[in-house]
Amino acid sequence: MRKYIPAVLLVLFLCLCFNPAALATTNWQIDWEENGALLEKVAISGEEPINEGSDWQVSRSGNEIVFSRNVANWKAYNNLTDKLPLQATVKDLLCCKIITLTALPEAQKDTLYSGLDQNQTMRLEMNVPGIILDSSAAAKNKNIVYWEIENPGHSFGQDFIFRVIMVDGLGLGISILSLGVIFLAIFFVRRMHKVSQIIEETYSLDNIVIEEEEED
Repeated sequence: MRKYIPAVLLVLFLCLCFNPAALATTNWQIDWEENGALLEKVAISGEEPINEGSDWQVSRSGNEIVFSRNVANWKAYNNLTDKLPLQATVKDLLCCKIITLTALPEAQKDTLYSGLDQNQTMRLEMNVPGIILDSSAAAKNKNIVYWEIENPGHSFGQDFIFRVIMVDGLGLGISILSLGVIFLAIFFVRRMHKVSQIIEETYSLDNIVIEEEEED
């Protein structure tokens, strides 16, 4: 039996070489910018995507096709017709935002995602410049999280969750400055009130009358 092992390995190697779908891989990457914008990049190798949306910039290198685009924010992402089966909930606070991503019940049809090979595993990667509060990601490396999506083209499943708090640097600076001004104003008013009390106690008419009586 051992003499057949090299032949079997050679056959498997040839099958992989002449069957690009067997080597098909997809890496879906979303980089979150500090200003809330999203840079989305999809690298597909070994297969031709069925659906190619018009809002993507497409580049090709060998057997790899790269789709990329910029999205203003997650609220704008919700309104896209060609997107991942995700729903973003954005809660605006004074100096930060809490963004929660959950899976839609079904994937949208005729999208780049729905046209992926369902027999492969897609890698979803997100790079977030914020504080991760909750995540169902399979792996995490600092602010980069990863999911291994089996059978792409379908919903991610109801257990998908990703919650992040994004600090608004400008809003935080304005808030700190405003609080500083308020504290200084309170301190100044209290000091002026105390000085006023001292002046009133020192130069009140009662004290003047008492001093005159003592002199007499």
